[in-house]
Amino acid sequence: MDDPIATAPGSDTPRSRVSLNDKPVARYNQGRSNKSLDASGGSVFRNLLGAAKGALIRAAASTQPLGGMMRLLTLLLFAWLAFTPGDARSQCLKCVPNMVTLEGVVYAKDFPGPPNYQSIRSGDERMRYWILRLNKPVCVEGDDFDNTRVSNVRDLQLAFVDGSFYKRYRAFVRRRARFQVSGSLFHQETGHHVTKILINVKSFAPLRK
Repeated sequence: MDDPIATAPGSDTPRSRVSLNDKPVARYNQGRSNKSLDASGGSVFRNLLGAAKGALIRAAASTQPLGGMMRLLTLLLFAWLAFTPGDARSQCLKCVPNMVTLEGVVYAKDFPGPPNYQSIRSGDERMRYWILRLNKPVCVEGDDFDNTRVSNVRDLQLAFVDGSFYKRYRAFVRRRARFQVSGSLFHQETGHHVTKILINVKSFAPLRK
């Protein structure tokens, strides 16, 4: 079995339809862009910046040695790095409707499906999905379904609008080829979503070695 085989449950109010395999699947609560950054990290940085500015003014107006001033600035920098979350120091990727382009290895993996989504051996349906493993982990902002920021995202389940991608690129995925994938990110919503973050694929192409 080389292609994903399961279908996701429908919804009374679907907003769009994507394919997690070779059949269309309802997608809902597509989400919106979250433009917020970590407020606490930003305020810490502003406070430290103000302290550093004051120290420079006082040093310029006094006879304080340059070495002492540099030590103070170094301590302030280390304090900011220690107390500011990493995600606040770098912009996270945003979910739908924003578009992103990512690169990594695409591979197929089996997961337990209905009725319990726990164990294929115990009788749950076998579902095979295509997963994009990124070259480097990223952080992703929340969407309308789940407003939580997710850090260290490395694996993303692929959701295709164009189901023909499965047939066209099956041989590449079998040998775990590297792909460039463009689309919009969204958070896990149903039992058929097997990674915390998924990508609704708009373009999908293998990379040359």
